[in-house]
Amino acid sequence: MQPELERPVEGGCELQFTPSAIRRPAYFDGLLKVLQILNIDYDMVDLCQATAETLHNYKQVWALSTDEMNAGDQQTIVDYTQNGGNVVLFPYLPDREMSQKPCTIIREVLSVSPSGRETVIHHWSIYMI
Repeated sequence: MQPELERPVEGGCELQFTPSAIRRPAYFDGLLKVLQILNIDYDMVDLCQATAETLHNYKQVWALSTDEMNAGDQQTIVDYTQNGGNVVLFPYLPDREMSQKPCTIIREVLSVSPSGRETVIHHWSIYMI
C-alpha cells in the first residue's frame, strides 16, 4: 500500500520532500490515533489504485491530501461523490498534480476558489568561498 501523502520514488516532482513530516501528524498523531482511541474500525485504500466503484464499499471516505493530487485521483473522488458517496478531504484541497501542473478538478466541481492569496518566500543562502 502506498499512502496518499507519500510521493512515489519515481514521481515527477523534483522538490525535496520528507514523507514523515506529513505522514506522522496526519496518520499517527491525527486521524488514525483518534479512530483507535474511539475503537472505530477503519480500512486504508490506496487512492491511486481505487475506483469510484470500489470506494462505494465504504459508508464514508476520509482522504488525506496535500495540495498536490494527480488528475485521475481527483476524478475518482469526484465520481465517488457524484454517485452519492460521502467524502471528507483534508487537510488541503489540491490545486495541482504531483508534477506541479495545475489541476483543480475537485475545486471546479465544488465551485470553490481561494479567498486570498498565499505568498511563500524562499530564503536562499549563498556561500562564497
